[in-house]
Amino acid sequence: MMIHRVFQSLIYQNWRAFFLQLFQSLMTVQNLIHVENRLDQNQKKFT
Repeated sequence: MMIHRVFQSLIYQNWRAFFLQLFQSLMTVQNLIHVENRLDQNQKKFT
């Protein structure tokens, strides 16, 4: 049982780390898209 519990917690931690990393990269991508949209809007204002 002990081994099973350790294994479970390892899997849980790996999933948590994985999802946190995925979430952070999604946020970064969203920020980049947002910045690009803002830049496009600014260029349209100037032209």
